[in-house]
Amino acid sequence: GKVILIRRDGETETLFAAEEPEIFAVWANDKGVVYAGSSPDGKVYRIAGGASEVVFDPEETYIWDLERTAKGDLLVATGGEGRLYSVAADGASKLLYDTGDSHLRRIKRLRGGDLLLGTAGEGLILRFSPASGKARTLYDSAHPEVVAFAEADNGHCFAAGAILSCTADPRFMRTERGVWCLPEVDLGLPLTPAMTAAVTARLPGDAAAHAMLTGRRYT
Repeated sequence: GKVILIRRDGETETLFAAEEPEIFAVWANDKGVVYAGSSPDGKVYRIAGGASEVVFDPEETYIWDLERTAKGDLLVATGGEGRLYSVAADGASKLLYDTGDSHLRRIKRLRGGDLLLGTAGEGLILRFSPASGKARTLYDSAHPEVVAFAEADNGHCFAAGAILSCTADPRFMRTERGVWCLPEVDLGLPLTPAMTAAVTARLPGDAAAHAMLTGRRYT
């Protein structure tokens, strides 16, 4: 697994090559320090000034995602056990939460400090409070994995609800807060044939195309 820097002029540079075959998670700060999570035999590496070092080894199979807390600790999502860890600047680490699922695939830090967690196995969206150490389930998907979140300017987060709503007969949404959209175009993710079929079965042709190609948010 490699971490490759792509400059604006298109030039590339290999910043790091891990012994492990895959890199699924990368996070960088504004000083140019890069953190990378390798898999399998997951480890978190710190890459700076042409050198690299292991800063965290949870002894788990996968490192799926990396994020930062408001105070600067590194958050690590693992697979195999589906756990959330924090790593402080001095290297001290601790287990923050065990999802009970096979994989913790995605971390999204919310503006108030809570975290959205997406799991794989059961396909759960959890809201975790670092202050209390507790989480509650916001959504139990019919699909096995939640691997991406998209946040709107007003703080809304999106994760698979639009497609699911297209497969239901009655659909309800709060007029003062609800937003329906297909954020895949903003995330760079493809719509599968099944997802496209679900959307076009519910929306007129022009509206379906506009929703899929622009990511417009409908209220």
